[in-house]
Amino acid sequence: MVPVLLATVLVAGCVSLRTTGSGQANTLVVHGPLAYVSLGEAGFGVVDPEARKTIRVVPPPPGSGSADDLAGAEDLLFVLDAPEPGFLSVFSLADPRTPALTSPPVAVPVGPFTGVSAAAGRLVVSGGTSRLTVMRYDGEGRLGAERAQTELGRGQPDLLLAAGGHIAFVSTQLSLLKFRYRVAVLRLAAPPEPPSRIRMIMLNGAGFTPRGAKPADFPIEAALAGTTLLIAFGGGLAVVDVREPSAARLLTVVPLGFRGVNVDALDDHAAVVGVDPEPSAALVRISDLAAPTLVKTFALPPESYPTGVALTDTHILVALHDSEGLFLER
Repeated sequence: MVPVLLATVLVAGCVSLRTTGSGQANTLVVHGPLAYVSLGEAGFGVVDPEARKTIRVVPPPPGSGSADDLAGAEDLLFVLDAPEPGFLSVFSLADPRTPALTSPPVAVPVGPFTGVSAAAGRLVVSGGTSRLTVMRYDGEGRLGAERAQTELGRGQPDLLLAAGGHIAFVSTQLSLLKFRYRVAVLRLAAPPEPPSRIRMIMLNGAGFTPRGAKPADFPIEAALAGTTLLIAFGGGLAVVDVREPSAARLLTVVPLGFRGVNVDALDDHAAVVGVDPEPSAALVRISDLAAPTLVKTFALPPESYPTGVALTDTHILVALHDSEGLFLER
């Protein structure tokens, strides 16, 4: 494995996170004052946004070849090796600056565009074109042996668990013949009982995103702001009321001027990144969910491929796949 070297440089009001070697920045997770970024074959990076520096890069544990998607829950970090055959590892963030492996890699079904999410003792791997898998984990990050599985259609790339761990929102491709995309709302039971589909959220304009980089070129990515689901997709930023998941309803869509590929939310703001016609980021005020307001738009480097975004009190963190990441000052 070629080592990865990261450094930060202050340029025109933003911090540039440069990546060399085999690192491919894809997913960002914020945990307290620190952030974690998946770097493909290099593993994952531990980043201090306030200090504007990368603290360390944690290589994939033995038995795993890459870190392609991350999920945070409690004081745990779940790391998915997405290329087939697929593996999942768990790290403790009891010392956030020095993640410690608590569950060595276990095999999980994967396919193109696979994602992972965790909450309240439940873990879900979307499986991409493979079957979606539900597992349990304990407070130490140890994974349970029992699994539940289901298949929603042609594939299911992105997913997000609600805080209680009983509801999941999963983007799906419904047809082999046409690129038709929806968000399925699932109710999760204890494995091995399979999850049940309780609602479908329809989105006009969802489809593969031109110039997006894997895994973010799939059209639907989601974040939760309380009982509101925010969905970045080709039509912009969708705002969905999920107070009653079985009756989830679309409230509005915020036009962004670009096709969204990833979203994060913190308090009364959301950050979205996307592509087409140009790589861009946006900050949206969501204090009034009936009428969200586009606060500002940022131009990202030309020909870059934004794949992930995370929001802190002071910065918007952007992952730019195999180019560089940015810390944009809010």
